Amino acid sequence: MKSAAAEQPGQPRTPEQCAGDAGELAKVGKALASEQRVLILQLLSRQSCCVCALADMLELAQPTVSQHLRVLREAGLIEPRPSHNPVTMEG
Repeated sequence: MKSAAAEQPGQPRTPEQCAGDAGELAKVGKALASEQRVLILQLLSRQSCCVCALADMLELAQPTVSQHLRVLREAGLIEPRPSHNPVTMEG
């Protein structure tokens, strides 16, 4: 159960809250550390793409793009979107 002080804006946060945020921030930092992943985010911010289309645009192997997408997805920066394509991602 959260304490009332931790829920109020401007109040100190508990060590558990800070540790959880640090882990999430580390995931986002890792995801943004790759120039290719930042480029993927830029492309997805303009339009949804399937993995094979991203691979063609980036001139990378499809497994490489899939690994980059996994890191972005785990960081919460993208999510799969159901479509007629096998996998479509959007930022």
